[in-house]
Amino acid sequence: MAEPHRVAIRFDASGAVGGGHAVRCLALADRLADCGAEILLLTNAGADEVVPALARRHRWQAVGAGGSAALEAVFGAWRGGADLAIVDHYGWAAADERLLRPGTRRLAVIDDLANRAHDCDLLVDQNAGRVERDYAGLVGPLVPLLVGPRFALLRQAFSTLREKARVRRAAPAGVARVLVSAGLSDPGGVTRLVCEMLSRVEQRMRVDVVVSASAASHAALEGLAARDPRFVLHAAQDADAMAALMLEASLSIGGGGGTSWERCALGLPSLVVVLAENQRQGAHALASARAALVFEPDEAGLAAVGRAVVELLSAPEALGSMSEAGLGLVDGRGTLRVASACADLMEGITLRVAGPSDGQQVWRWRNAPAARAASRVTEEIPLGAHLDWYSRAITNPQRVILIGHAGGEAFGMVRFDETAEGTWDVSIALDPARTGRGLGTRLLRRACAWLEADRPVRAFSAAARETNAASLRAFSTCGFSLGDPRDGWVAMTAERGLRGHA
Repeated sequence: MAEPHRVAIRFDASGAVGGGHAVRCLALADRLADCGAEILLLTNAGADEVVPALARRHRWQAVGAGGSAALEAVFGAWRGGADLAIVDHYGWAAADERLLRPGTRRLAVIDDLANRAHDCDLLVDQNAGRVERDYAGLVGPLVPLLVGPRFALLRQAFSTLREKARVRRAAPAGVARVLVSAGLSDPGGVTRLVCEMLSRVEQRMRVDVVVSASAASHAALEGLAARDPRFVLHAAQDADAMAALMLEASLSIGGGGGTSWERCALGLPSLVVVLAENQRQGAHALASARAALVFEPDEAGLAAVGRAVVELLSAPEALGSMSEAGLGLVDGRGTLRVASACADLMEGITLRVAGPSDGQQVWRWRNAPAARAASRVTEEIPLGAHLDWYSRAITNPQRVILIGHAGGEAFGMVRFDETAEGTWDVSIALDPARTGRGLGTRLLRRACAWLEADRPVRAFSAAARETNAASLRAFSTCGFSLGDPRDGWVAMTAERGLRGHA
């Protein structure tokens, strides 16, 4: 059995920084750990007081600022260093990332700002409105960029409740519920100011308020809840509890940080108060997508929030439209996609969806003598006929072709065909010059993980000739069950969850 991959993740959490970096890094850490990775969390001292869940599952260590301190911690944990380091820290740039390089084979960065150079092998920016060209000149030209809410790093609770939320939004019932959550530490007292404003609104509603007991505004909010029974105070929430509150809410008032994507994933319409300058672009992108309304945290802005609450709670069609926009923006599979890309890095493989320019390469792989001998159709396929088929194949929503790269060169393809809802038939072809090196098994495992991260998958199926020992071995190693030979062929099946070690 292969050794688990070693992953170090560096981020901070504090009253000043907040807990957003920690929350999204924990979501990714949990996903990588589910796939077998060994995780080391490296943070500032006191981060566990802001995010109590920090050490609940993973090894955690407080370190000093900068790359040298993180490097020392990595070598202290693993003599041979990490397979992957992930950095989510606004205070880091290329210089600190280079200091950490000797302690890790690969390095990934999570960013929101696109305002400094990075020395990394993968970059993730989950913000709406972000495009790849924003990082032109800030990362190497070949660095994969995962940008936009498609890669939103959400905890599992939010993706699990997604379909239930869709049903809930379609048939709202009972007293309207407003969720107010502008950061556990309530920076700037915005939660208190919003609640005081709502207390003056004559509206039949329940207001759920999430704030830490250590927040300076907590006592004032307790007093408000005691005077006005519409207000219910909730202490710091774990993912399941927070997701449940969002599920039941009709409308949310909060900041424009990472919780924006959680609200979208559950179709919760939002009134976004811009709490920091780095939230502004994402907040306005949400507004452009019609998933939220945006307000400033000043007196006029908060008064406008109050008016918007009254208007929206009396306009179910408007709430429904905002809900659908949010659900369309964030599908809840972003953590799966980023974890799959991280695993590709550690495996030394890069995957991409095949495009028009790959047609002749795929034809050469498919027409290689060994590939034809292993196929049901053994005759050589004319280039013209192949390109006609290929042009249709890459636009067919029930078919996915992935190209695998290693060492900067394309070496093979995996094709998926959806034969029934959620069931995908798998076939694979390699460059004849790259066979016999274990690349086929690695490509198959990573490609199946890619598809599971991108599409609903219930099961995989495949078939190989009884005499094709290499193919049978590769599918078996990746978790496929092999049937009995029939007419010279072996049918193979696998349930979802075919990922192996991260």
